[in-house]
Amino acid sequence: MVAYKLYYFDLRGGGETIRLIFHYANIPFEDCRIALEDWPKIKPTTPTGKVPYLEVDGKPLPESGAILRYLGKKFGLVSPDEWENAQMEYIFEYFKDFLMEIKSYFQVTFHQIEGDKDQIYKDVYLPAAEKAYKKVGEMLSKSTSGFLEWILNLKNVGHL
Repeated sequence: MVAYKLYYFDLRGGGETIRLIFHYANIPFEDCRIALEDWPKIKPTTPTGKVPYLEVDGKPLPESGAILRYLGKKFGLVSPDEWENAQMEYIFEYFKDFLMEIKSYFQVTFHQIEGDKDQIYKDVYLPAAEKAYKKVGEMLSKSTSGFLEWILNLKNVGHL
């Protein structure tokens, strides 16, 4: 049996979608959560100085996009239709753009920059989230093959 170890902070963030895929596929994995205060000493030991990264039988695979694509293929969550796979890639890239839009909110939340968290939430986070979730929801509702629809079922994963 393949041994999977996911390394990420003790937060949802960039590691949560990876965790959700493991739970959705009912595949056991070791969830190695890193405390924020431990990050400075752990960072130099990671493959790229970033998380998330996944160990597969002791071999490291960094970068969330690479991990998600690998697991999607491994667990049968990609479509045999190339166009629909391109649509999944679009959703991934769209969410990366969304995360860049709301970066200031998390920087203030985690005290990386100064600012009024509540005001940034209202002025930056909420409008960006409403736009992003509406757009992705529209795309998912048009799926007919079931390969995009599994994303909608993530809300049924027990630990949410």
